Amino acid sequence: MVRRLLVDAGMRAALVAILVVAACSDSAPSGPDASATPDAATAAPRSLVEWVAGSAFVFRAKVVELEAATEPAPPDFGDPEHLWNLENMIVVEPVRVSLEPIELSLVAGSHHTVILQTPARELAVGQELYVFGRVFMIGTSVVMVEVGRLESDLPFDRVHQVVHETERYLIDRALTDRMLIADRVIWATVTSVEAGPGPFSDEGPWWWSATLEPRRTLHGPVEIDPLVVHFDGSANFCCYDWPKLHVGDQALYLLQPDTITGLPDARFVLANALDQQALTEELRLRSLLASQPVPPLL
Repeated sequence: MVRRLLVDAGMRAALVAILVVAACSDSAPSGPDASATPDAATAAPRSLVEWVAGSAFVFRAKVVELEAATEPAPPDFGDPEHLWNLENMIVVEPVRVSLEPIELSLVAGSHHTVILQTPARELAVGQELYVFGRVFMIGTSVVMVEVGRLESDLPFDRVHQVVHETERYLIDRALTDRMLIADRVIWATVTSVEAGPGPFSDEGPWWWSATLEPRRTLHGPVEIDPLVVHFDGSANFCCYDWPKLHVGDQALYLLQPDTITGLPDARFVLANALDQQALTEELRLRSLLASQPVPPLL
């Protein structure tokens, strides 16, 4: 379906712009492991945190062509970073795939383009390597920008294992960071919900209030009295995945200090998809609070 739609040149150009903006807006992971993305041409890092965090694709590839591309050059507005340079580009064929978006699978035998950080002439046709890449554009094939590169002498099973352990680490790291900045993390039942004034915009949150009855406290001050928390009650794109509370809900809530709603009774707010966790995650949350996650090493 994706390929059929993208044959149209106008739609391809529009998606180029969208994907480039999205790629440029990717943020590095927070916490003690955050640092600048290592240069792909340097020796492989023992930790793949930055590379995995910045990549949509991780796969073992065979170089098919040097200084070539599977798609025509994008228009100027589709390449604001001026990355398109055939001298730094190769065409590759996937050999084994470790990580890929569900909607953009790298089919066996297909050819795709990688924009390298170094000249293509440093590689050879037929050479194999592990590519960590982010999406640059999509046409009848995928053009990606190299985030990192590993030599092919590493066993695929080991690379695959560390890539997916790193993905798990990034999820755990984000949740741990969110819990640590929360005022408290509680098991609670929603006893009432009330719509706030508004909505004021179709693009921003519509703040509602909910009363929570605490059952247990995992982190922060212990309190048994009911607590009022603000949450977004809209379905607007900005906040579609934020917690939506209903009377009778029971969950683990990461209550963040309310510094954003501007409401007179502001104390706590749920303003991130991570701020509500299923009760079945209690042991995991307790474990992360007791011992912060450590990135796997290659």
